[in-house]
Parts: sequence; C-alpha cells; structure tokens
Amino acid sequence: EIEKVQHLRCAWHIVAEARRTCGDRLDWTAMLNEILGVYVAGGFSNFALEMLKQYPLFGAEPDSNTWEHLLTMFGEHERDVGRFFTLWEAIPKEPQPPDELYHLALDMALQSRSSRRTCAVLEEMYTVAVFPSPQLTERLAKAGRHVIQIHHLISKFITLNKDVKASSTKREN
Repeated sequence: EIEKVQHLRCAWHIVAEARRTCGDRLDWTAMLNEILGVYVAGGFSNFALEMLKQYPLFGAEPDSNTWEHLLTMFGEHERDVGRFFTLWEAIPKEPQPPDELYHLALDMALQSRSSRRTCAVLEEMYTVAVFPSPQLTERLAKAGRHVIQIHHLISKFITLNKDVKASSTKREN
C-alpha cells in the first residue's frame, strides 16, 4: 500500500515538472490518462473517479481511453453495477465506444438482474449495431426467458443481422 502511494506521488511530481517545463506543448489528456491508469492499477477507484475533475484544470478533455479505463475498473475489476452505470450514462456516445464496452455494459446489466437496465443496454447496442457475444446471448436467453421485451429485442437483432449480412453480400457482388 505504501509503495502504491509512493508511485502516485512520483507520478504527480512528474506531472508538476512537465507542467512547469512544457506548458501547453504537452498532450495533457494522454498524460492524465496515464495517471488515471496508475490509480486504476493500484485499485484506488475513488481517486480514479476524482481524476475527472483534473482534466479541465489542465485544459484537457477526457477521451475514449479515459472512459474505457474507468468503465473497465468498475465493470471488470470491482463489479460495481451502480457506479458503472452512473458513469456509462454520463459518457459521450460520440465517438462510439468500442464494442467491448457495450458487451461489458450488457454483462453488468445482466449482473444487476434488472430487466429494464438490460433492455436499455440492448436498445443502445441495437442502435449502433453491436451484437451481443455468444456468451452474453446464452446468458440473455436464461435471464430473459420470462421477459417479453427481451424476446422482442433479440428478434430485432436477428433481423438486423440478416440485413447486415444481406447488404455485405450485395457489396461483394
């Protein structure tokens, strides 16, 4: 624990020195994302979340890597459904997050056992044409066997998949 804190102090010392010597010539978003990565690797989730307040102080904006660090931390490492979805609802959807984050969101929604949340994530995935993985599809079949709305969404995905395959076949010919 003490070693982790020492690494963080060292990282912030590097940031302070870079700010003093480089000023605006540095990509502060990338630099702050590296600090965020140190917090995530050290398991300091509260400090990692507080890092979002630092970006404007450096004239930087959180980017897709920032959100990916945080969502992965709350989703894969901590399995904290509440904080994951608080963050998920706050992230910009342009540019589109990677498919893996949509899969993680669906995984977390299934873990929450909330059909409303699961349907909301499925709707988002449908809108951006991100298909559930085979493992998630299997879990959806089990979890949603009594939820009609999930059945409707799965049938929409089947139709979308047929349309995508048909249009790719037309392009190849």
